[in-house]
Amino acid sequence: MSSPSKIVSIVLGLACFFSAPAMAQSEKTVNKAEKLIGPDESVENVRRGFQMLSDELRDKPEQASPAGLWLRGDAAALLALDEKTGLASALVALESYERSVQMAGYEREMEVFARLEAYLHDRAQSHDAAKTQAEALEAVEASLLYLRADEIRVALDLSRPVERARRHILAVSASLSAGDVRAARKQFEELDAMGGFIEELAIEVARKLEEQDSPHQAFLFMLAMQERHPSHRALLRAFTDLCLQNGWQKEAREALEKSVPFYKKTYEDQMQLAGYYDALGEPEKAVTHYENALQHAPRGFDANFLYAGLLQRIAEAERAKDPESAKRRLERARLSLLLILESNPDSKDAQMALKAVDDGLAGGDQDGAAEDAPQ
Repeated sequence: MSSPSKIVSIVLGLACFFSAPAMAQSEKTVNKAEKLIGPDESVENVRRGFQMLSDELRDKPEQASPAGLWLRGDAAALLALDEKTGLASALVALESYERSVQMAGYEREMEVFARLEAYLHDRAQSHDAAKTQAEALEAVEASLLYLRADEIRVALDLSRPVERARRHILAVSASLSAGDVRAARKQFEELDAMGGFIEELAIEVARKLEEQDSPHQAFLFMLAMQERHPSHRALLRAFTDLCLQNGWQKEAREALEKSVPFYKKTYEDQMQLAGYYDALGEPEKAVTHYENALQHAPRGFDANFLYAGLLQRIAEAERAKDPESAKRRLERARLSLLLILESNPDSKDAQMALKAVDDGLAGGDQDGAAEDAPQ
């Protein structure tokens, strides 16, 4: 993602101040600069030390020094903490740190680097309070610089997996707040690849993709996530809802089949599976799972009520072709509703459902009597 225009203009405006690419410092210059650069030094001293190092970088590039480059990074980081140059100085600091890391044989002091990380974290975290698009984009830029700092830790073998995942989570959240859903998707995929899958965040990325890009892009993202994490229940529900809203029943059914092995024979799990298969137009599988649920809670209101409703719908669909089967379905539905009314005699829903089932049975008997009547 490109930097906000405000930051770009600051970087260009500071070009003379920050001088040439960080490449070299003599030992003498480094020793002088060390006396001026530090957390307890004045901003003016830090600025003088930074300029001293930058001037020599420009004039004597052949004297590349990892110590000098790291010290220059510290100076730029401290100037960033002063907030007058902010993210522009942070970018220069990271570039200098990166060049230093490319050179071996130097033990680096991480205090100022850690303070820069904390500064970038706080700036990235401000995405929640951003009142303008420019502020939101600055939070995104800070989050990306925060990730870049982590790459330096990776190179130094100092990065920790949990902290790295948190940095990616922050980058995803900042990108979503700024409306850059494609960047959020890319950062989340990187997070997932490193083993930091966050179900709730994945669903939020998918929701934003659907809103700002297209349902198809949300589908592709969620399909990849669901294939990698078939045991996650909320992810499956969100993916199924998306598919049903767009007529992708086949894809939803395939995803469900991959997730079924992660469901148990408990009442709750069997009820969920019954609901999925009912919504996907597979009533017989739904019947099986409702019956499994009823084994755990024979008098359960929800299981009996939904089971009866499903049986009634199946009976209506097969009445013309197989009236005997339809009658058996309705009789079983009636038993479930009567069971509900034993414990909930005032349930209007159960009473109305029972009446509909009785009407269906009476209608079926009348149809049979009409067929048997002499012509």
